[in-house]
Amino acid sequence: MRASSPNAWVPWFVFGVVVMAFALQGTSPLFTYRLAGPDDFMRAHEVIQFLQGQGWYDLSVSRMSPDAGTVVHWSRLVDLPLALVALPFMPFVSVTQAVLIAAFLVPLGWLVLLLVLVQASAVPFVGKDRAFLATVFVLFAPALLFCFTPGRIDHHGVQVLIAGFGSWGLLALAQGREKPWTMPLVALAFACGFWIGAEIVPWVSVFIAVLGALAALDQRGTVARQGAVFGAFLTGWTVLLLPAALPWSDLFHSRALSWFSPAYALFAALAGGALIAGFALGRLLVSRGARFLLYVLLGVEAAGLFFLIVPQAALGPFANYDSFNATQMLDHISEAQPLARFMKVDPYNTATWLPAGLNFMRRMLLPCLALIVCVVGAARAKGAMRKVWLVQTAFLTTALVGAFFWQVRLERFMQFFALAPLTFLLVSGLAFARRKLTGRPLFWAEIGLFSVLAPLPIIVIPSVIDHKAFYPDIILFPATRALTTCDLGPVLPVLNDPDRVGPVPRTIMNTGNDGPELLVKTDHRVLAGNFNVLANKDAYAFFSALDDTAARAVLDKWGADAVLVCSKAPFMFWGEGYYDERSLSLQNDGKGMLRMKNTNKKQPLIQRLLDGAAPSWLKPVEISKTSDYLLFLVSPEKKP
Repeated sequence: MRASSPNAWVPWFVFGVVVMAFALQGTSPLFTYRLAGPDDFMRAHEVIQFLQGQGWYDLSVSRMSPDAGTVVHWSRLVDLPLALVALPFMPFVSVTQAVLIAAFLVPLGWLVLLLVLVQASAVPFVGKDRAFLATVFVLFAPALLFCFTPGRIDHHGVQVLIAGFGSWGLLALAQGREKPWTMPLVALAFACGFWIGAEIVPWVSVFIAVLGALAALDQRGTVARQGAVFGAFLTGWTVLLLPAALPWSDLFHSRALSWFSPAYALFAALAGGALIAGFALGRLLVSRGARFLLYVLLGVEAAGLFFLIVPQAALGPFANYDSFNATQMLDHISEAQPLARFMKVDPYNTATWLPAGLNFMRRMLLPCLALIVCVVGAARAKGAMRKVWLVQTAFLTTALVGAFFWQVRLERFMQFFALAPLTFLLVSGLAFARRKLTGRPLFWAEIGLFSVLAPLPIIVIPSVIDHKAFYPDIILFPATRALTTCDLGPVLPVLNDPDRVGPVPRTIMNTGNDGPELLVKTDHRVLAGNFNVLANKDAYAFFSALDDTAARAVLDKWGADAVLVCSKAPFMFWGEGYYDERSLSLQNDGKGMLRMKNTNKKQPLIQRLLDGAAPSWLKPVEISKTSDYLLFLVSPEKKP
């Protein structure tokens, strides 16, 4: 993105398209003041508390699951940019409004860094003069782009930047173009990634594995030396960051890999030690095969020692969650599901074919094509360029396999690592067309090639087949436009009016996803949240209760005096088996529509609330008839 480049304007054009698409859509956060999701409101609440004087190490959320000691172990590192941007606005608006303004501006700063990184990562494949084309593909990577749109302030976009910076460092090393500061800076980025969250662990692991393989292949020992430098700095940076992240009382308390703790320092030390030992012992070996075996043995030994000392880490990033939040709650979080679940096809049910095909086209077609390009490129290239292709293949394969079989949250990484190979394919195709064609045929061939690689499979074809309109934000959310559900907008004036709900604050029984937004926009207390929140289990028990006595006992346990429920709440709150096909039948919903409804005589409380059959001790509060929400106040004098 240097000013001297004739194509320096292209990344800024991409940036402008994103801003324009955001500004033109009337339902964007710019107009609704709704952030992208519960995670973003949770981050906003954490920043608001920090600016209001909450301590650096104090990550507690006193108004969520009140008196239960709720702590959201999120990094202050991501809070800092939001807090710094919000500060200049605080003399003119409230703290909450200042943080919401920052929530719109900070992601655009991260987007600029993304475009810089994407262009730099494409240079080894297509050269500096054509690397700008990679930034255009960002517009057609919806999962990746979503992490950098205004209102998206959780840490996922930052982790993509860190993983991408790590892969860029390896690409430079594979080409022999690394600088003295490359590995120390990559190590610092990964150490910061540890502080931010466990999402970075797979990418540090892939980085170390590929670095070890490159070191084994390098006869000169240069890569092995850089590996030792990285290992030493990764350990040092991680240890140095621990006192900045944790109070003294937690510095010697391991919390596996659920959140930043000394376990991460141990992980860094063992991994770094393996790389340092590989460099020291590898100099005694002449054979590449022997060095490769050495690095494998050192890696296995380091991993074995880590899991021996921290056995909980084998349970994954949710090892320290309670049983309910690590199982039932997690099973209903879409990001924690594999992509394979969204592409299930029943060979005897043709209705499943089209959704699965559209999902594959929009989410996996281009990354799969990019992987083929990587494999072919690695097979055809020689010398340093073959190493470059192998590095990209390793990162893209990890992301693709992980997203498909483990968690959809790896989709954003998958799309990032697909950008450079797709750019190479486009450049190669354009070069071939220019050798064979001239004039108008060449013009249309160039347009057709670009269209086949991006707009057609990602936007045009899915939109046409799925009958989706082309809204101004089609670039940001291609083929997924839908009316906003569970919008708290009509409810907030009621909740903030003491004449309507009585003395504020109330303790609200809720369904989880709306908990963080309620914390930001009201003074009320909430029970359920979107993380390892103790009251989540009781919220489930309350809404799925088949009898009033059990439901009321949950309210009394927490001292809840209000109930807020959305008709589009997650299905889990209806209880296990509610949507089992054996319990469903086609019925008239009273509005002239036929719907599948559960026919059991005993209905869960949430369904009875929606059907207007609330218990006598729940007093309805009138809100807008167009709202998806129902609000009730608990009457203490009427118990079943």
